[in-house]
Amino acid sequence: MDTILNKVVLPKVNRIVERSLAKKSFLENKYKCLNISFILDNNSLSELLNKLYYNIVINYYNNLNKDYLKIYEIIFNSINYKNMSGIRLEAKGRLTKRYRADRAVFKVRWKGGLRNIDSSYKGLSTVNMRGYAKPNLDYSIFTSKRRIGAFAVKGWISGKS
Repeated sequence: MDTILNKVVLPKVNRIVERSLAKKSFLENKYKCLNISFILDNNSLSELLNKLYYNIVINYYNNLNKDYLKIYEIIFNSINYKNMSGIRLEAKGRLTKRYRADRAVFKVRWKGGLRNIDSSYKGLSTVNMRGYAKPNLDYSIFTSKRRIGAFAVKGWISGKS
C-alpha cells in the first residue's frame, strides 16, 4: 500500500487560496440567473455562444500561425476534476504471514483528501448524481482468495477542477 501511495504525485497548492470563496465568473456577472431557459429567453444557443466566444474564434482564425488560445484549450479548461486531490486505500481480510488465515486485518492509508473543494469551501453548486455518489470521487474494489487468506482492497481517487 505504501509503494502505491508513494507513486502518487499530488499538485502543490496553497490551501488558504484553494479554500477561499470563489469569485463570480463572467456569466454570473452578466446574467441574474444562470438557468439556460432564462439566458435563452428569445435568443438561440448559437447566438449566445457566438456572443461569448466571438473574439476568441476570430483571433484563432486570423492568427493561425501565432500561439493564441485555441478552441480545444477552451473545452479542456472547462472540464472539471482533471487534477488529483487525494487517494485512499483500504485493505481488509483474513491474512497472516504463514499459511493459516487466522487473523482479521484492516489497514488504511491515504494521501491528500477526498473532500470536494468546490462544494465544501467555495460554496459552488456541484453536479447532482444518482443516490449518494459524489462527482469528484472514483471508487474501485478488488477481492482475492489466496493460500494465505482472503482479502479485499478498496480504493478512492478524488479529483478537483
